[in-house]
Amino acid sequence: MDIKGGYGLGKKRDESVPLISVITPVFNAEQFIERCIGSVIEQNYPNIEHIILDAGSNDNTISILKAHAENVAFWQSQPDRGIYDAMNKGANIAAGEWLFFLGADDRLEAGFSEMCYALKDINTVYYGNIKIGGKIKGFPYSAFQVAALNIPHQCIFYPKNIFSQYQYNLAYKIRADHDLNIRCFGDKLYKFKYLPYLIAEYAEGGYSSSFVDDAFFKDRDRIILRHLGLLTYLRYKVRRIRHYIKGRKS
Repeated sequence: MDIKGGYGLGKKRDESVPLISVITPVFNAEQFIERCIGSVIEQNYPNIEHIILDAGSNDNTISILKAHAENVAFWQSQPDRGIYDAMNKGANIAAGEWLFFLGADDRLEAGFSEMCYALKDINTVYYGNIKIGGKIKGFPYSAFQVAALNIPHQCIFYPKNIFSQYQYNLAYKIRADHDLNIRCFGDKLYKFKYLPYLIAEYAEGGYSSSFVDDAFFKDRDRIILRHLGLLTYLRYKVRRIRHYIKGRKS
């Protein structure tokens, strides 16, 4: 059953600064979603819209969304084709100049607002640090590191115009964000810029830790070669071979 939550008031906005759209896909997250919403409300950046796309939860998630309707710019509940389908829908709905994807079990840190004030160039993907298991992680990524490791989406701010050109590939169930980052990193229209702000706390043990994305791993070599070039691809392959040999010897 579809539930059209519609548009709420959201936060009081100051339109003298760019609008940031925070997009949260959710399914049966009654334990976490209120904390997630609260972390957006607590931000001191004055121009944020929070968009929540629920996949048809059958726990108490909908009741919590209804209770926070005035604090959320838009929410709805309807079946979807997975997390990345919801994220694509959110990107299409969003009115912000910058898009940020926040998991229902993640929470924003104060550095999110600091980063918002630093967003200047609409052809730049900005990214910062995340907290995982109590440890702060983040650094400037090279093309090789993007190929091998990926940048967690919980610390990335994408210009809205990227999603007029790219979408998350629904063939990849848990690695579509990695695919997107490789394609964007290799696109000469955009650059990536690291700023050392702590953006969000990432919850371990979520959906992405429960599956292996066979479709992505089957295509990854082709994606890296096509978008990041031969030198990055060869370096990546050599490193993978060395890692494999080391594993065989241990």
